[in-house]
Formats: sequence, C-alpha cells, structure tokens
Amino acid sequence: MAPLRSDSGPFASIARWRFLREIGTVSYCMYLIHVVVDVACPAVLLHSTPKTSNLRGAAITLFAAFLTFAIAKTSWIILERPLLKKGHAFRY
Repeated sequence: MAPLRSDSGPFASIARWRFLREIGTVSYCMYLIHVVVDVACPAVLLHSTPKTSNLRGAAITLFAAFLTFAIAKTSWIILERPLLKKGHAFRY
C-alpha cells in the first residue's frame, strides 16, 4: 500500500495523466453506454456482430471505444456538469 500513498511515486505519476483523469470524469456514462455503442458500430459499419478476430473488426471496436468516450464527454459538457453546478448551488 505504501507505493499508492506516495505523491512522487510511479503510480501517483500515472494517476495524474490528463487522459486518465478525463476518463475518470466520464467513466459512469461510458459504463452505461459502452455495450450499445460496441454493438451498434459493427452493425452499422460492417452489417455484422462485434468481432475482434480480424483487423477490420478490431479497428471498429477501437473506433467504438473512442466514440463511447466522445459521447460520454459530450454528455458531461452539455448535461451532467451543468446539472451538478445547479445541484451544488442549492442551500438546504
């Protein structure tokens, strides 16, 4: 556990990478939509089920991962962040 607590260790350095923080910010939305996007991309682009056994299928799966992130990031910017700001402005 000690390596995880260090502010200057390799794990802490990796945890500060910007793209990992971005994924952490939108991870719940990604979790909710990833299966739909991963099934829809090959269905629309290849007219087949998801497969990673060939290069085209693997490329479509990689594209689906990037599309999942893009949708989640857009959802964060347009919907989730503004709603969180409104929620934090409430006084109970």
